[in-house]
Amino acid sequence: MKPRWAFMGIVFGAAIICQASASERFGTLQGEVVDPHEQPIQDVKIVIKRSTKKAITGRDGKFKIEHIFPGQYALFVYKAGYFSRSDLVAEVKRNQVSSIRIVLEPDVQNRGYGRIEGQILTMGGRPLEGAKITIAEGVYPRNHKLMKASDIKLVGQKFEFVSNEEGSFAAKIPAGKYIALVIRDGYKAHLQFSLYVESGQTTKLEVTLQSTTRGSIVGKVLAADGRELPGAHLEIAGTKWGTAAGPEGNFVFPEVPPGLYVVKASYIGYSSRKSQPVKVEAGKTITANFILRPENEASQSKIAELEKRLEELRTAYFNEGDQAARQQVKQQMREVLQQIFELKETQQAMLMKSLNRELEKMQKLHRERQKNRDKIIERRLEELLKVYVKEK
Repeated sequence: MKPRWAFMGIVFGAAIICQASASERFGTLQGEVVDPHEQPIQDVKIVIKRSTKKAITGRDGKFKIEHIFPGQYALFVYKAGYFSRSDLVAEVKRNQVSSIRIVLEPDVQNRGYGRIEGQILTMGGRPLEGAKITIAEGVYPRNHKLMKASDIKLVGQKFEFVSNEEGSFAAKIPAGKYIALVIRDGYKAHLQFSLYVESGQTTKLEVTLQSTTRGSIVGKVLAADGRELPGAHLEIAGTKWGTAAGPEGNFVFPEVPPGLYVVKASYIGYSSRKSQPVKVEAGKTITANFILRPENEASQSKIAELEKRLEELRTAYFNEGDQAARQQVKQQMREVLQQIFELKETQQAMLMKSLNRELEKMQKLHRERQKNRDKIIERRLEELLKVYVKEK
């Protein structure tokens, strides 16, 4: 058996050596494709002529082709909307990684046009008029993701718009990949990357700007046992501002003027609670969390005590041999039962009162939202009809 295992080891080792030797005969070609503004271009096809080797660039504009025989190769590089290139030559060396950088010029005339429609909103969902939107082909410097949006310089072909009273803008621009910068006095600038406009298609852009002159109040509403309370009603005392907690009990009051505020939280069947005064500062977010306890927690505890007392009296009734004493115990049981029913009726009345109170709040909030939505729809409809008339 030992000679057989030794022979198999020799064969297996030889196979590994042959495989390593074969891989060392090849080289690798990697590279990056960018536009004239140093921006990476995605989905560019790179083909090595007179071979089956090819690659497509990723979002970072980079590609890699492995297992290429050493030598010089002519490349064909192309993507719709750009001038293709067939003048490139790459040299691949044995057991080495060769790199190449390719610049593609946009072919504006053959790119076609697409439509871009956008809307600029505040964090509270209110349309923001007068925002300046700049859509450009590139951005400088390349490490822009580490900088503030307001310090970014856009380069290349640019298109500028200003949002109307509905916070909207719309236009036709050449198809391609863009970067959008949105600026508005009193709000933090916003930089939108990888905005693709396709020929004959409509691209939607919705941007939410955060105020630098106002602040926000955020928080979460939980029950005493740790459960989230979705739908809990929140309001800022002394104002008309109200909102409802989301599916996980979270809430937000956006764009609150600087000052001291008290937030009140309520939920059906729970005791409402007020926060300590919270200080809202411009451009900052303050947190106010709530833990609510059942509205009938005290009465529920009392009912539990009475039910325990009722069970004790019941045991005493059956253990008592004297008939007169039994009647006294029976009367005590009657009195305990009456107290239990009175407490439960009070609980039901409190629950109904809480339900009606929360229903009124929800109806009021719904009416206000419906009123605002109707105004927005009518204005948006007018804007769409104006655009349609202009295009005709």
